[in-house]
Amino acid sequence: MGFEHLIGRRLDDKFEIQAYLAKGGMGVVFRGIQHPLGREVAIKILTVDEDDSFRERFFNEAAICANISHPNVVRVFDYGVTDDGICFIVMELLKGEALATMLKREGRLSPRLALEVMRDVCSAVQDAHNHGVVHRDLKPGNLFVVERQQRGLFVKVLDFGLAKKIAGDGLTTKTGTFLGSPTYISPEQVKGEMVSPRSDIYNAGLILYRMLVGTPPFKNEHPSATLVAHCTQAPEPFAVAAPGLEVPPGLEWVVTTCLQKNPDRRFASMDELTKALEICQMVMRGSVPPQRLEITSDGRLVVPSGLILESQLDTGILQTSVVDLDAGGPSMSTRPATMLLVGAGSGVLVTALLAGIIGVTGALAWRAWREPTVEPATPVPVAAPASSFEVKVLSTPEGATVFKDNAALGRTPLEVEIPNGEEWTVILSASGHRNREVILRATQPLVRVPLLPY
Repeated sequence: MGFEHLIGRRLDDKFEIQAYLAKGGMGVVFRGIQHPLGREVAIKILTVDEDDSFRERFFNEAAICANISHPNVVRVFDYGVTDDGICFIVMELLKGEALATMLKREGRLSPRLALEVMRDVCSAVQDAHNHGVVHRDLKPGNLFVVERQQRGLFVKVLDFGLAKKIAGDGLTTKTGTFLGSPTYISPEQVKGEMVSPRSDIYNAGLILYRMLVGTPPFKNEHPSATLVAHCTQAPEPFAVAAPGLEVPPGLEWVVTTCLQKNPDRRFASMDELTKALEICQMVMRGSVPPQRLEITSDGRLVVPSGLILESQLDTGILQTSVVDLDAGGPSMSTRPATMLLVGAGSGVLVTALLAGIIGVTGALAWRAWREPTVEPATPVPVAAPASSFEVKVLSTPEGATVFKDNAALGRTPLEVEIPNGEEWTVILSASGHRNREVILRATQPLVRVPLLPY
């Protein structure tokens, strides 16, 4: 391997290299021990030539991960350069396997597992987006699957080496340059156009397709042909790519929405994608009746009235990364995409008005099975809305102080009265943990806020 001479060496007199683990594009990863803590760590060492661009990417990954404290992002403990010029990053040691390895062995995942994996990815990448960072290289090889007894599969997002901070309106890739995998890249990256958080959403769609179907949506013998396909071809419908595959029809719609060629026609954020995935999970479990979902012209998911999502309760954040719609709503010239999710045992009915797909492919036929017409139920009279609503705020750990406009409202568990139609921006603070800003709405009776330790 050529790395044996590093075994037993201590970096900065505290990180002892013990055993070889794996090799990547820019470096090699070892298992190590952090002294005097005795903590097991992973030590990544840059092995390419002293090229400034590679060094920049190497430490770019370290700096970004060190500033993102999220349970689904690999933790970075330290990084630096030794006196003799060895560049290193010290990270948490993960025990499991890359999603790419799992998919190579299993072929594809069940819809249940695929949604579990993708919701972890969405949570991690949304946090990166909140920090102004676009990953740009999401793929199965950069997702690490860890099994946890209480939760089942748990995913860590790795390799932020290609990640970029968004400056101004976005960031671009130099025309004619290519970084990343031809199989997992957005059309705008291929064309050297503006890259945004929606570029990561495209990659999420590619990964979802691979997990569910068993093959990537675009892969040709020649990488250049694959790149062209990302820009010009629509993905094959599931029924064509994997005959006999059984997935909820709404889930294929979600994947197709992620894979829109025009970024403006994708989900507006990972939070919006998470909501759609969660509703698919609810329908799969049979816990909700058929739900008509809409994607607005700016990519926001319109959650049906009265439907409470776990993701909204867990974080207390509702569409915080997306600006409000104009008062007039979307224009009639850009109608939202619509789908109907059907619960278990109620047959299969999909209504999809997917703006953009037909323009890319010329024609995309959706198969439909007609159900007997059902007359709508008689509307139930609605009582006048209350003037205010009680919202209960919980936190992990308990006892966090809740601040609004620099004034302490109390400690969790806390109940507050919020006037109807109002939104309160509050900050939760607890000793030894990072402060967290959340939005409280009168429509949310319960908000759970996990606080991350320093």
